[in-house]
Amino acid sequence: MKRKKLSLDTLRSWEDQGYTPKVREFTKQLEFDPEAVIDFCGFVQGMFLAFGWNSDPRFKPAFEKIEESILAFDDFIEDDSIAAIVRIVRTSPQLTVEISWISPLVSEVIWDRFLVDCEDPIVLLSFFTWAYEVEYKIAPPVVQRNASPLHRFHPERYRSTRKFSGKIAKLYKEYAIFKNGGVTEDVLNRAIGFLVPEMNERAINYPRRHKLGEDSPSRVMNLELNLAIAYARFVQAGRQIVDFPPDLCEMLSHTDIGNIPVGEIRLPYVCQYLYFGPQKHLQLEPGWFVDGAYIESRGEPGEFKIVMTAKPPSEDVADLWFLRPEPSYSQSFSRVHREADLSTALEEVLNERLAVLFSTEELSESGILQDAQEELNDDGYAVSIVDISGQSARSDIDDTNRRHPIFLEALKLIINGLLYITAYPEDIQTTWSEKAPYPVLQKALHGNSKEKAKAKSKLEELGYSAVHLCGQSLKLHQESMLAQPTGDGHKSLHWRRGHWRNQPYGEGRKLHRLRWIMPMIVGGKNSPGDEPGLGHVYLVS
Repeated sequence: MKRKKLSLDTLRSWEDQGYTPKVREFTKQLEFDPEAVIDFCGFVQGMFLAFGWNSDPRFKPAFEKIEESILAFDDFIEDDSIAAIVRIVRTSPQLTVEISWISPLVSEVIWDRFLVDCEDPIVLLSFFTWAYEVEYKIAPPVVQRNASPLHRFHPERYRSTRKFSGKIAKLYKEYAIFKNGGVTEDVLNRAIGFLVPEMNERAINYPRRHKLGEDSPSRVMNLELNLAIAYARFVQAGRQIVDFPPDLCEMLSHTDIGNIPVGEIRLPYVCQYLYFGPQKHLQLEPGWFVDGAYIESRGEPGEFKIVMTAKPPSEDVADLWFLRPEPSYSQSFSRVHREADLSTALEEVLNERLAVLFSTEELSESGILQDAQEELNDDGYAVSIVDISGQSARSDIDDTNRRHPIFLEALKLIINGLLYITAYPEDIQTTWSEKAPYPVLQKALHGNSKEKAKAKSKLEELGYSAVHLCGQSLKLHQESMLAQPTGDGHKSLHWRRGHWRNQPYGEGRKLHRLRWIMPMIVGGKNSPGDEPGLGHVYLVS
């Protein structure tokens, strides 16, 4: 179809008639030809602005949003010689607007990126041709992202959002000491070398305006490295995921852990991920709910590290790990804590952590580095020392004070979950995610040994991990108890807290093992006095 040409007479008629369907009919024929759009904008220059079309309700909200971003850019850059570039990308159902500038150091830098609603991207872009360089592009429609079936468990979520994760996992499989995760400084530096390039690449393509006030890159790197190592140890140990059902989680949360000796806490694997599902009463940061934890061995029984994880509010938020550290909380227990009970050890570890952070903050405020810079400058060295250790320490102190109480509550699930799978290993069934491809899943579960091995490798390649389901015996018992009539009660039902008993056994009863005295619901007609509503459950191992 032959394209209509724009003449000055046509422009004069548009000025008299305003923005009409005829104008839209004209600009619509240009929409899929970026070169023609730029020619059109160059021809009309600021005429539509002079016509006052930017005040038309069809353009005003989008125009004002772009104008506000440009003004904010001018305030930020503080250099009249650097002009903004206005780019509109035709997407659907909205338009994507980018404001950028050219930097001699890294070429183009994106200042801002946002979506606007406007039916005519060409007229909108033309408003800015009188003062700015403009660009027009076409992109595929924006597809709404749905939660991936691979993102239920943190290890699967982590693997799919970090390209470097496989490299660090492979590094740890080859070089980390299996029993305690120890690595040399060289290996740790290589791990950082995998993480930092991806972090920098993603950060440089993210709008500068949206990075103002965010954490320093060094702090983001340190916090991300902590998660990366937890994931790498998880892979090294064979990808062990243990899934706890809601009913069992509720019982674990009503079981006391404070008097358990740290040395009695043993790990089934050198590293495992315990999954409890998002806990709505445990919000680590706004929208981030605790959903599980990595627990990795650091050597002997009682020497271990916990890295608590949280489910993100959305996929898009999770993708910003390179800018805003993913909320987590970690705590290590060493050999000096093995003889203490858990409550004492927790208090000691917290005090040690805060003491180090306060010391770092005080050192930063002492001015020692400023004095060192002045001495170097006096000696003729043009050196500028920027110390962010104090700011980073203050952020860590704030995070610790805010998140530690959440960690203490979550620890009831984590420690009790560990003790449960250690005490009752027979109450565990191993399976794969039901979201996995059905034919491959069937071979992994029911094929011969060769088919199982091949199917398992394929599922892991696709991002799925085997899952240990626990609490099935407990669930059957609860269902049988709840099936019995309860009648009308006079006392309200409530939980009586559970605990762990260090039970003697073996010849001469010289050996000991932890046994769960489970919490129980008391009250009701079938529970006179303090008799249990559901009763105790004793699993025999």
